[in-house]
Amino acid sequence: MNLTRRQFFSLTTGAGVALACRGFSNAQTGAAAVADLETIKTRCARIIREYDRQGIHRTATDVDSRSAKWLAKLVRENGAQPRLESFVINRIDLMENYLHIGDRRIEGVPMFDGGFTDPKGIRGRLGKIGSDAEIGLIEAPPNAATDFNDVFIQARRNSKHKAIVILTLGGADGIAIINAPYFLEPFAQPALQVGREHREFLQKAAEKNAEIEIIAEVKRKSVTAFNVTAEITGTDKSLRPVGVITPRSGWWEIASERGGGLCAWLETMRAIAKTKPRRTFYFAASSGHELGHVGLENYLELRKDLAKDAHVWLHFGANIGSRFGASRNLRASSEELEKLAARALTENGVAPDRLLPRNVMPNGEAKNLYKRGGKFISLIGGNALFHLPQDRFPDAVDLDVIARVCAAFSRLAVDL
Repeated sequence: MNLTRRQFFSLTTGAGVALACRGFSNAQTGAAAVADLETIKTRCARIIREYDRQGIHRTATDVDSRSAKWLAKLVRENGAQPRLESFVINRIDLMENYLHIGDRRIEGVPMFDGGFTDPKGIRGRLGKIGSDAEIGLIEAPPNAATDFNDVFIQARRNSKHKAIVILTLGGADGIAIINAPYFLEPFAQPALQVGREHREFLQKAAEKNAEIEIIAEVKRKSVTAFNVTAEITGTDKSLRPVGVITPRSGWWEIASERGGGLCAWLETMRAIAKTKPRRTFYFAASSGHELGHVGLENYLELRKDLAKDAHVWLHFGANIGSRFGASRNLRASSEELEKLAARALTENGVAPDRLLPRNVMPNGEAKNLYKRGGKFISLIGGNALFHLPQDRFPDAVDLDVIARVCAAFSRLAVDL
């Protein structure tokens, strides 16, 4: 739902705030633990610049492994002891992936939770999804693979086509790669993703049932990926702990998609490490985000009761501080937590644009917590360059917004 004026004032004044703030520690302690905005901006610029320069952050690749070690070093710099927790996946390495119509070749990327072809590929007529053509054409945004987009998921699940071509409708030309939530239980048919710049050509080809060839060839390799974790022990063991999570992997360099979340995760850690928290804090930056959140699933499986038993989880989701098509979407598991987070963001000049409904499945890793009955605050943004190769530092990043979000959640965390 949209944040109305009445809702805004109810979140920032009155008895609701008093209820949300009940039991907080001394305010001066929280203020002292959080740096000024310019200092935070300087640190965030360094973090996102380095992260962007590392390369393409796909799970269990060499870049992903080097990035895990880099992040572990930053954890240490921010006052905590890092751990690299490993898990094994059957990595997909791309080979030849394209479609061919007449004398035109269009490069693509297969869905990582679909089937694949041999080097000879699949041939047949192209038609609209659901037609009797051997190969179906469908359009989808980069966030199509969510529980909110049942049309896309059902189209794949019920398809009788030999293969599917997906026109990815991102905010710019290029392949806005869609996540693979069914990576561990994939669909049968190959699905090749291509950029929106080929839309008119492929629509006309589908109308004519043009003959098409699809190649979706990959190699599989069993490899190790890493979650970066840390724990800061509280002084009162009787209190329930707090979890702080953010993903750290994705399809491209993903500067604005993941940079803001990593900054908020580290700044929250820094603030907590500077205090003597009453509660124990668990931090996890997970790989495997684009592959059905397999990294966070592994983390939670190793801590069977933590998701449900934690006092609250802070989830720093995608696009915190994106410059293009930006929005701030707040989702919390209770009204009290919603008010608490909205107040913190508003006081730091980054009020949420939307309060997402609590009675539906959340997006991102908050979904994993929701399914386990966990209590959480989740912040996810909009981004015109979502899942596109143009998402690079510095052009795609709003450091001022990121710094303000960092300050808001660092103070919130200290006061828990």
